[in-house]
Amino acid sequence: MNYSELKGVHILVVDDEPILLDTLKEHLELEGATVSTASNGNEAFELLKNHGFNVILSDVRMPECSGVELLAKIRDFKESAPPVVLMSAFSDISDKRAKELGARGMFLKPENIKYLKELLVETINNPF
Repeated sequence: MNYSELKGVHILVVDDEPILLDTLKEHLELEGATVSTASNGNEAFELLKNHGFNVILSDVRMPECSGVELLAKIRDFKESAPPVVLMSAFSDISDKRAKELGARGMFLKPENIKYLKELLVETINNPF
């Protein structure tokens, strides 16, 4: 798969772990993506109100506003909301509500970054 498909894509990455947030941002920017970051779901929602994103990559477990709560807010706010991929460090996460709200996939941290890029490209190319 050609990851240059991320070139010109605007991705919002949401995670409460600053080191992981920076690492993901660096990896995705190396593939040509424009990356904005937020440290919690509320901050991400505010960014979404004012910026257009092609895809959102959000942690599930965060203080203040979880990834699933963010997904619900996004779906209520925008009809044409960008697709959301959730990520978690916990392998037992299989949130039925997230799937019902339209989550496009689940990335298990710190799984292979190559898999994450494939998942994002697939999500962007098939947003619905």
